Amino acid sequence: MPEKPFDDNETSEFATGSDAYKARRLEIRLAKNLKEPNLFKNLPKHVQDLFLSEAHLREEELPVYGFFEDEETWIFSTTRRLLWSRPGFKHAMRYEDIRDINAPEMKKVLDEPIPPFDSERYEELQVKVRTTKVSLRWLSLEDRQGYLYKLLSKPGEIYPIWDFINFMAKLVQIHRGDGRT
Repeated sequence: MPEKPFDDNETSEFATGSDAYKARRLEIRLAKNLKEPNLFKNLPKHVQDLFLSEAHLREEELPVYGFFEDEETWIFSTTRRLLWSRPGFKHAMRYEDIRDINAPEMKKVLDEPIPPFDSERYEELQVKVRTTKVSLRWLSLEDRQGYLYKLLSKPGEIYPIWDFINFMAKLVQIHRGDGRT
């Protein structure tokens, strides 16, 4: 039996701000932005086991998403943190500790000036944005102390990952209620 489509209203059974609520919101977001959203529950058992052994989940923290290329290159998202590995490096960061998320190649495209009322130039930019979205492999994260980190993924997955990290950071901000960004 095929899995039923995600519905934005399906979060109503969870207390707003709870980890279950955040997990469901993230699953919905990922399903909208990725062809195969790599939800944790759908990953192979050995990959789930690897992620859980690396994460040491805290009370009520839930696993949500995982990208796995090999034992050294992966990204794992929970309701509270983002964990990642690339050859020779492993790191974890709470969403609330993320100051900035950047894809340098996308930033370069988006920073190109467009003269007012230049629809041809605007169309060219839209094509560049679409092309860049599907070719991105690197994402930079800056923490609150100003340290920069890089995430590596397969082409086509970094932009949706960028989107959900932003989304989760905003959810934390909303539910924390202090307005910090």
